[in-house]
This record gives sequence, structure tokens and C-alpha cells, in this order.
Amino acid sequence: MARLIATYPDAWQQQMRQFVPQWLGINFNKTEWQKDIDALPMFSASLKSALQTEIDMLIDDWAVSSDGPLVDVLLTSPTGFINSVNAPLYGMSASGSTFQKTALDPTQRAGILTLGGFLGSASHADATSPSMRGKVIMQKFFCAEPPAPPPNVPPLPPVDTSAPTTTRARFAAHMADDTCKGCHGHFDPMGNAFEGYDALGAFRTEENGFPVDTSGALIGAAGGDKPVANALELVNLLAASPQTHECVTRQLFRFTVGRIEAPFDGCMITEAAQAMANGPADLRQTITKIVTSDSFVVRTVNKE
Repeated sequence: MARLIATYPDAWQQQMRQFVPQWLGINFNKTEWQKDIDALPMFSASLKSALQTEIDMLIDDWAVSSDGPLVDVLLTSPTGFINSVNAPLYGMSASGSTFQKTALDPTQRAGILTLGGFLGSASHADATSPSMRGKVIMQKFFCAEPPAPPPNVPPLPPVDTSAPTTTRARFAAHMADDTCKGCHGHFDPMGNAFEGYDALGAFRTEENGFPVDTSGALIGAAGGDKPVANALELVNLLAASPQTHECVTRQLFRFTVGRIEAPFDGCMITEAAQAMANGPADLRQTITKIVTSDSFVVRTVNKE
């Protein structure tokens, strides 16, 4: 498998262009990308296209040029691919339409979770969503599912545009009500850490004239919940977490084999996750372990 990947790098890039967006929910065809230009005047079709190209180029660079390390490039590297269209989103300037690999501000950016492609996909059309962003972390890095919501949960009240406040303040209603807190307490604290980025991914310290609070917590971590000051602290904890390596291995297994893992797959997944954690976190090596395992030839699972 490793030899095939080296022989056909374009095929490997295309695989990863499918896997990474599926894993992280980056989808530029979502209705969430029909952004409200009144709320987000920086938005345009050309910006959306540039952010999609940036994600593709980041994945290509990670998958081939950088030997595919998970933590060094994908989750923690303050790197983007910038041209004149998407540069302003990152507080930068650039000339021309050609994308250049660029070092971003390391006090604001750390990996794919702090780029516009992810942040815009995990937001509403007109505002951020701590719940959407937090659920991605819960589901895609810890392989956990939120509890089922109780019946007859009323929707949040509409935004009062006559008295604007912060998104976090509005979402605090989730945590103030015990009925809502049972679900939202599992993921909103992680999403709150990303409130330093608007619904397009632009860095911000204020919203509607109010200071933005980016404090949060990594919920469900081994050894207990861990408070974080912002998204950078959260993604660095994720990158170092054995739970991340195990969950990403599960996501790779599902993508590669085309089914949910069964109990008899557990040993192979554990071994592959340990190899990822102890080595350079090269996903090519992880996939090689998957496709050379007995689990790879089992396409369906008998539930009887």
C-alpha cells in the first residue's frame, strides 16, 4: 500500500481531499455557505471559492509534501494558502490570484480548525454557532455522540436586533436551563473556544461592540475536563490526545472499509492508533495497517 501511494501520489491526494472534509464536515455546498452579506459583508462567491481552494491545497501539502503528519500540519501548523481574495480574511494582503503557502499569525491560527473553510462550515449563514463547532469536536475527535434531546424542547428565541449582544451570551441560555444543559454541556464549552472567529473565520475580539469571551473547556477528555483560554489551546490539547489518535483511526477505518467498526475490529484499531501516536502520525501508515488487516476483507457484519 505504501508503495502504491508513493507511485500514485495524485490518487492519494484525491483520497485525502475526500476524507478530511468528510471527517471534519467541511462542505461548501451546505446551506450554511449561503452567507448573509448584511451580517458578513466580506463574503462573496469568490471568497467562498478561494477558501475551498485553500482547503484543497492545505490537504495536498499535508498529504504528500509533508509526509502526512497529523499533528504538525493538519491540527497545529499556523499555515494557510493565500491569494488576493482570501488574504483580507486573515488580516493580510496579497497580490494576484496565485495561492501562496503562507505563515499565518500564530497567535490567531493553528491548523485546519482555525481556517475559514472549517469555521464557515460550522457556522450559520449569519452568525457563529458554538453548538455546531463543539459537536464537531465531540463527534470527530472523541467519536462520541450527544445525548438525545428531551422531547418538546422549545427553540431559542429570535435574535433581538434592537438590543444586540454576543452570540455566546445568547447561547448561554442553553447552559442556564437544566433541560438544555444536559445536552449542550457536552459540546458548547468546546465551541465557545472558537468564538474568536466569526461565521466566515475572520479573527475578532469584539462582537456588536462587546468583548468576545473565548474561554471554554475540552469536555470528555481522559483524566477529566480541561479548561482552555481559546481555540489554540483546545486544538493543541486535541493534537496531543490519545483519544484523537484513536478516533481519527476509527474515522479512517470507516472511510477506507466502508462500514462502522465492529467489536472484532477493536484490536486492529487500537494497534493502528498506537502506531499513529508513537510515530510521525502518518495517515498513510495507518491506512496501510487497515488495508492489510483481516478487517479490510469483511465488508458487512452479520448482526444475528
